[in-house]
Amino acid sequence: MKITAIPQLYRNLRRWREILAVLRRYGLADWLSQHRRLPFRGWFKDHRGTPLAEYTREQRVRMALTDLGPTFIKLGQILAARPDLVGVALSEELKGLRANVRPDSIETVRQTLAKELGENYEAYFASIDAQPLASASIGQVHRAVLHDGRRVVLKVQRAGIEKTVKQDIEVLSGLAVLAERVETVAAWRPGDVVRQLAPIITRELDFSRERQSLEHFSTWIAKHSVDVVVPNPVAELCTRRVLVMDELMGRSLGDCLREAARSG
Repeated sequence: MKITAIPQLYRNLRRWREILAVLRRYGLADWLSQHRRLPFRGWFKDHRGTPLAEYTREQRVRMALTDLGPTFIKLGQILAARPDLVGVALSEELKGLRANVRPDSIETVRQTLAKELGENYEAYFASIDAQPLASASIGQVHRAVLHDGRRVVLKVQRAGIEKTVKQDIEVLSGLAVLAERVETVAAWRPGDVVRQLAPIITRELDFSRERQSLEHFSTWIAKHSVDVVVPNPVAELCTRRVLVMDELMGRSLGDCLREAARSG
């Protein structure tokens, strides 16, 4: 296969430039310089990079994924659970990956709500907090109150994220094609990794799957009398891009597990 035949190489050239600039910054693009016919080979030719000697390669991978944005942050979070693919050291480092993504404005959130729930969406909500409770790679969360007084959490997909994810997966597929041709990288089987992970990332864009999981988990808990509370989704206000569920106050599961580990 010719390198110039890589799908969408030129259509996504701008995003290729951005991604390779970040990889180069963290000293992660040296293997690409072996491809002499790449149209962007000169972008990292003779580049010494920013001094990052104090960081391990695993730390630089995490930092690069953070800089590359939502798709790559989500990719890193998935890989954190796959030491069989990336090794124990990188898996542990990626567990510290956080989606420090700048949130959409409340105006943009309201535009998404209008598209998903209809122009009269405000008829459902007595109030929506303008300041997000959390902002992640795929969506962001706001506290809200329904007109019946029910306190809920509103998860809204980031504007334009579907287009970004699609474009980034195409670039990742292209990078995998290049990586397969470099002996020191091919052993990682990058093509297989991308083919396995791309559907997982894409499924995360459909919030209706998360709603179904909440409903199934709640049903299972009710049958087994487990002392766990699951937030109930407000089905009539849930779509592919919007998820509304009960607000629960308490400690995070991660905090509980860490405390149990220290005391155990």
